[in-house]
Amino acid sequence: MLVLAFCAVPFAFGTLRTGGLGKRLFIGMALAISYYFFQRAVVNLGPIYNFNLALANALPALLLAAGAAVYFRKFG
Repeated sequence: MLVLAFCAVPFAFGTLRTGGLGKRLFIGMALAISYYFFQRAVVNLGPIYNFNLALANALPALLLAAGAAVYFRKFG
């Protein structure tokens, strides 16, 4: 939850010249919904394919954290 909250920071505090609040809000909501469905799919498919359950639960958050780190390094 904390990683997802940190990923929302650029959408809330970004410059207003690159687009309006509605655009940033829509992009943030689309990313959050996509992350939710991806997380649920990975966790539910973990036992089916005999993945380690701890890894299956941590994988979406780790991928999101890695993506945020790349984004912040590139644009921050």
